[in-house]
Amino acid sequence: MNYEREQTEVVVVGGGPVGMLLAGDLAQQGVKVLLLERLEEISTRPKAGTFHTRTVATLARRGLLRLQPDSSSDYNVMDYQPFHFAGYPWLEVRGHSVEGPITLGLGQSDLERVLEKRALTQGADIRRGVTVTEILQDEKAVKVRYTTAQEEHAVSAEYGVGCDGARSLVRSSGFSVTDYPPTTWSVTCWAVVGNPRQLPPGWNTHPRGVTMVNLNPYGHSRISVFEFDGPASERRSPLSVQEFSQSLDRVLGQHIELSGVQYLDRLSDFIRIADSYRSGRLFLAGDAAHVHPPLGGQGLNTGLQDAVNLAFKIVSVIAYGADPSLLDSYDAERRPVGEAVVDNSRVQALLMNPAAEFSPMRSFFNRMLRETDVHDWLSDQISGHGLHYPTLHTTDPNIHEGRAGEFLPNITFSVSDGEISVAEALSDGKALLIVSAGTAITAQAVLEKVTHPRLRVLIPDEIPDGLPQAILVRPDGYIAWASSHLDNGVVTATHTWLGGSVR
Repeated sequence: MNYEREQTEVVVVGGGPVGMLLAGDLAQQGVKVLLLERLEEISTRPKAGTFHTRTVATLARRGLLRLQPDSSSDYNVMDYQPFHFAGYPWLEVRGHSVEGPITLGLGQSDLERVLEKRALTQGADIRRGVTVTEILQDEKAVKVRYTTAQEEHAVSAEYGVGCDGARSLVRSSGFSVTDYPPTTWSVTCWAVVGNPRQLPPGWNTHPRGVTMVNLNPYGHSRISVFEFDGPASERRSPLSVQEFSQSLDRVLGQHIELSGVQYLDRLSDFIRIADSYRSGRLFLAGDAAHVHPPLGGQGLNTGLQDAVNLAFKIVSVIAYGADPSLLDSYDAERRPVGEAVVDNSRVQALLMNPAAEFSPMRSFFNRMLRETDVHDWLSDQISGHGLHYPTLHTTDPNIHEGRAGEFLPNITFSVSDGEISVAEALSDGKALLIVSAGTAITAQAVLEKVTHPRLRVLIPDEIPDGLPQAILVRPDGYIAWASSHLDNGVVTATHTWLGGSVR
């Protein structure tokens, strides 16, 4: 097979939401990207549907969501919304009200359609109905072989990204992993409930298991059943209506009449995480990098954040000559997030077990989460609101250590030609330098050095109290550099994160 027949800059394997967002971000900045997806069309099977505050903000900042502040335009105001941890109503998630809703209900297939349309509009080459059969790499390129219904194809690229899900072929092409074997199992479906009064809505713990029900008395309800008598013996076989009904009846202790059953599925608490998200010229994102039970809606949210983190760094290296070591920061920043999700997923699986031996643990967590600091820390872990990238810290004494690495809220600034929000300023995928008018006057010489095709400069009349007077924001919304005054440190930071030359 001649891999030189077709060349691209980045090949993305997998066209779910993570792959589509990544491809769109790359194409928006002029990187030649090829996305290979097995499915002929977007699946309508219900999947993830809860998007947390950081993901909502990320999508809004790409112009994919048009949202109004939930309650206040003050970026310091926090909103709270009831949520759960391990199925118990112990938790509220929180976020800045200026970003829109704290959680957003949106079908995964709806999001995929929006992301695919955006990627195509930006110029990504998307090929559906293909099967990737081989992935190789050497010191110069990634080489991918794939088939269509008619023939075999081969493509080479500078980098490859596996967004191909829990059974990732890319991950099996040179990545080591850490596995946590399953200890429990669950089944889920959509069905019409004969007598809705028999089925308690929401999360409920029973002597023999747990149920989670999105009850619809007038149509199909989503029903999930968790049992804790060990892993299922038939994890890979299709789930039958009879099996599901038997599991539901066992846990509830009574027969529930169901009809119109569809979208049957098996799940477990099996966990797998790649030991590194990078292997040479290959990267992993989303479920390809971290597999865990769908508790708290963390999987897809984490994967989308993987995509935006990796995309802007690949652009910096390919298009603007940034040091390739910048790509190492993807693993350094994102894998700890995946580890944290794995850890809290394992804890939730234990807390959900109704066995008496776990009751002291549940009581302890219940009491502990009444402490505000503990509650807010865990809330921020689940929603991503508290994410702070430690790799952005610096020893420069002029840098505001408490701000570098933070996600800049969606503040609206007054500038010479009107008002502009952070979300609006970042919508073109570029980085953002915000310098107060007074600081810009005193540091004009430095400001003239900070020029880059991927950098937008805002000079607002003033910057709100409590914020540094000069802030460099990465394309993913995180603060790369911040100081009380503008100096050559911002020039170095710009070249580090964005690259220093144009191809």
